Amino acid sequence: MRHPSYFGFFWWALGAQLLLLNPVCFVGFIFVLQKFFSDRIAYEEHTLQRFFGQEWIEYKAKTPTWMPFI
Repeated sequence: MRHPSYFGFFWWALGAQLLLLNPVCFVGFIFVLQKFFSDRIAYEEHTLQRFFGQEWIEYKAKTPTWMPFI
């Protein structure tokens, strides 16, 4: 799994909103977290590709993020 800490925080944050039983915050968190992690992961993976080159490309091709829409 790529980015295990992002994966854990993403699902923990959504789970916390489910426990709070607030559908508005749950939906809002989906959009905010998806935007944040999408931007952050894109930046981080670009940096990793520049540093590791082909090795990173091969790793990325075989290792999923397990996060929706990312």
